[in-house]
Amino acid sequence: MILAVEAAVREAKDYVQTVVGALVDNALEALDTLTELSKALGDNPNFAADVAVELGKRVTKEALVEKLANYVPKNGDTTVNGILTATDFKIP
Repeated sequence: MILAVEAAVREAKDYVQTVVGALVDNALEALDTLTELSKALGDNPNFAADVAVELGKRVTKEALVEKLANYVPKNGDTTVNGILTATDFKIP
């Protein structure tokens, strides 16, 4: 009985060592990947905040429509089946 318990303890230790060894090996690869990602992002600790700021500067649909309205004649409809044609735009 004691031999069986010792064998079970040995097997458990081997299993734990194998699992921990695999975890440590994979951790090194994960850390390498994180290092590569950090370098790709310019080692910028504020990357998420910077991206959020830049997204806030994007052109909204409403602003684009307002700006494009300056180039489309307000009088007369020169669309074909409701689609603007090249002659509808007044490019300065």
